[in-house]
Amino acid sequence: MRLYADPKAAALTSVAFLVEDFEPERLAFNITAPDAPVETGVETAIDVTAKYLYGATAPGLAVEADAVLRPRTTLEDFPGYTFGRVDDTIETSREPLGVVGTTDEAGKAVAAVVLPEPQSTTRPLEAQIILRLVDTNGRTVERSLTRPVLADVDRIGIKPAFTDATGLEEGAKAEFDIMTVSPEGETIAKTGLNWTLSRIETNYQWYRDGSTWKWEAITTTREAANGTL
Repeated sequence: MRLYADPKAAALTSVAFLVEDFEPERLAFNITAPDAPVETGVETAIDVTAKYLYGATAPGLAVEADAVLRPRTTLEDFPGYTFGRVDDTIETSREPLGVVGTTDEAGKAVAAVVLPEPQSTTRPLEAQIILRLVDTNGRTVERSLTRPVLADVDRIGIKPAFTDATGLEEGAKAEFDIMTVSPEGETIAKTGLNWTLSRIETNYQWYRDGSTWKWEAITTTREAANGTL
């Protein structure tokens, strides 16, 4: 906005401000899918139902999708157990999948979602599938659902048989419960599992950086015991 004393002269002053418009959602948008693990690289069908809030159907609207793959250390059916290596550094990833469907004359569509192949990891994964319905005015309405990702290998779970909060006294026996779980989430028998117990020690050393003293941690790992389950 500019303020003039003389329209032919330069503005005396000006100020800039942001103008935002708001329009409530015009669409009712629901998504449903089987309550089961989803598989990467395989098409997952998600039912979409849309209609305008004033009652009309919502035909010819594009459905866009994003896939978020998030690592976890637990499985819902096996509380207390930890799965995957501690040093597994996989991070959450998000990938746009583009247009995955278009609503028909009744405002319905089947979104064909194909999850991308994840990074190699020992941890369980869960997928958040985000669907956006694109209105005729370009605005989008967003919905999402979350499902576990079907593993391609058996998983090994470990649970301390003692309370982590109190820890163990020196000389006490440390026992752990071990279980193996199939990709479908069923416990399975397994033999020949190798285990290693490592001692991890951290020392700290000071060093001078210019005129400033700093410190850094030096961590060493050495094997203390091993065996076969």
